[in-house]
Amino acid sequence: MAELKKHALALYLIGVLILLKFILVPVIDWQDSVIAEHQLKQRKLSKANTLLNNKATLQEQAANLEEKLLNVAPYFYSWQEESVFKREQQQIIETELAKFDLRSKRIGWKESFPTDGQKVIKYNIEYSFEGSGYQVINYLVALKKHQYLTDTPQTNFSFRGQGAGKLGIISVFLSRNYYMQLEGSNLDDK
Repeated sequence: MAELKKHALALYLIGVLILLKFILVPVIDWQDSVIAEHQLKQRKLSKANTLLNNKATLQEQAANLEEKLLNVAPYFYSWQEESVFKREQQQIIETELAKFDLRSKRIGWKESFPTDGQKVIKYNIEYSFEGSGYQVINYLVALKKHQYLTDTPQTNFSFRGQGAGKLGIISVFLSRNYYMQLEGSNLDDK
């Protein structure tokens, strides 16, 4: 016992450190997690309140976007089965390439997935072809004359056999997007 009284200050410090380590630190960690959770909920509430306060503006913007979508609806392909649509478009591409005396090298469709709430789906086809430089240019110009909305996010050219006054042979890789109304979107009916 005398030995313990001799080291009373050290034992007292050890006891305080044990209290700090196993009682006070976990309580502080718990309080920090509660505060962080409270702040997160407060931010969510603030965002929800902002949305509720701006509800009329957001509804007006949504109606405006819906109206704009209706204005461009005639430029989208009408809904049809995916396989039928892709086959028809591929046949049109092959016919146009043949019309311009161009040789098709490769044609392939990328997978498309509609998301909830979407009224239009995008189909992407990638194809490559080659031919006389003048015919390639004529074909590319003819692509822009289509009634329906398509875009070309990627185009690559390679040239060979060029000379004075002639374009030679041009190889082209195209990636084109087609936009089709989804079944039941009724964009044409409104």
